Amino acid sequence: MRLDPGLDGPPGVAGGPFSRPERAYASRILREGVRSLLEQQPDIRIVGEAGDGRATVRLAKELRPHVVVIDMGMSGLNGIEATRQIREVLPGTRVLALVAILLSQRVTGA
Repeated sequence: MRLDPGLDGPPGVAGGPFSRPERAYASRILREGVRSLLEQQPDIRIVGEAGDGRATVRLAKELRPHVVVIDMGMSGLNGIEATRQIREVLPGTRVLALVAILLSQRVTGA
């Protein structure tokens, strides 16, 4: 996805540090829910979306987002390693890490 021209500045300018998030979640339902919430914000433009850790790192390097919202439970390359690789190449990119826990798994285990 492309950004509006006014939101393509550096972090903290023309839309703030959260104006260019890339979202990376393993769960399609979680991705869709977060996308829906982010799209409601007038100062946020989603520039990419990935379904696994390797694609997340590749897209982050390509798109150079201000913020990557990442699911720690991603497949292929876990969220911790993907975050490390992103921060190594893009130290100015902020990473917001989310963890999804299915309550039914916890209840069943009890």
